[in-house]
Amino acid sequence: METLLVFIVADRKFIVEKCNDHNHENVDEKVLNRQKMSNSLKRKAMTDISSRPAKLICTELKKDDMETLDSNDLVLIRHNMHRARLSIHPVLPKKLKEAHESVEKINIQTRLSAEGNQS
Repeated sequence: METLLVFIVADRKFIVEKCNDHNHENVDEKVLNRQKMSNSLKRKAMTDISSRPAKLICTELKKDDMETLDSNDLVLIRHNMHRARLSIHPVLPKKLKEAHESVEKINIQTRLSAEGNQS
């Protein structure tokens, strides 16, 4: 049983209370395994943006060998990876003026522009 220390500041005095009561239910092992794998794969999906989600999931399943995950859990994990990757990308412009401004800010190099600079 874990001991919980609570520090309460009341009128600039510290009051310490010890509480050993836990009112929540134990979390299922299946949920913990899904959260663990989901967090790990979200991190990998954001760092290795070019790898397919299915490949990342397969390598993680081979490494950890979790029997408690089912196909619904894998769908949830895949969606979490997709949302994590979307958070990296910039928001698409809503108006034509915003699109033109963002294109002007980007230094686009093409073969023709590179050849024009060399001559």
